[in-house]
Amino acid sequence: MKSRVAGFVVALLFLTASLTAQQPLSREGSQSSGQSFAISEQGTLLELFDANGKSRFDKISADGFAVSYEVRGKTMAVSAIGTKSNGLQVGKLEMNGLSATATVMTKENRLEVTSNFLLDKNRQELIIERRIRNVSLDSLSLKTVRSYIASVLVSGGDSGSIRAGIYGPGSDCGGSGECTPPPCPARGCLPLIRGESNFILEWKEGIKLAAAAQRSHAGATRLQENEVLIVIHVFLK
Repeated sequence: MKSRVAGFVVALLFLTASLTAQQPLSREGSQSSGQSFAISEQGTLLELFDANGKSRFDKISADGFAVSYEVRGKTMAVSAIGTKSNGLQVGKLEMNGLSATATVMTKENRLEVTSNFLLDKNRQELIIERRIRNVSLDSLSLKTVRSYIASVLVSGGDSGSIRAGIYGPGSDCGGSGECTPPPCPARGCLPLIRGESNFILEWKEGIKLAAAAQRSHAGATRLQENEVLIVIHVFLK
């Protein structure tokens, strides 16, 4: 009888572990310090919770990014929107109260994309930072960079509630190391396209990223020569 019970317990533990391993998403519940996130392992926002652990906007399916780049004469494209992704590996998650971070590599191990989400409770502002870094031994050119912001998040559904900027290699983000998107039409301001369920922020001017071994060491406040940073501020509903 004991052996049968032991066998049942082992089987139950195996089943639980299998189900857990199959979950592609990570969710952090109610935090004593306030709201929290659910994000995918590829770095897309899936849900935003209030201090009581309740979803503010239900499931979010239109947040994400898309990048196309050229290396050795070949154009590659990767993307992650909602729970769907293309050309990306399984990423790593870090959850910490009002912030969440996902770091993911492209399948050919050339680009690393780190998506960081931060909630400013006082201003009811969501800050999204996506750092795209060339980790390969070849220099490459980013052809197109897109960020998708779910319109359900945006205060009044108005593009004026979004401010976004892109910062190329060597950009100086000031003494604090924090980049603040400029008001349009300043250079670096990402143009907005209104989609069916999101706002699309697009940059198509091309940015050359140095090989990983050629990155500079200018300090924490200046971007390296092999990386680019997209910063998005969204005033929430």
